[in-house]
Amino acid sequence: MPYVSSSIILQLMTVVVKPLEELRKEGEAGQRKINQYTRYGTVIL
Repeated sequence: MPYVSSSIILQLMTVVVKPLEELRKEGEAGQRKINQYTRYGTVIL
């Protein structure tokens, strides 16, 4: 459950935080970085 929550929070943050939005647009490399941030968020939650 924490992974899902972290994923949702990060997806919402990509709309607000400009660097995350740019990462999303970078393609596969950016997606890997976002997935890494999602895992970090899971540990925090």
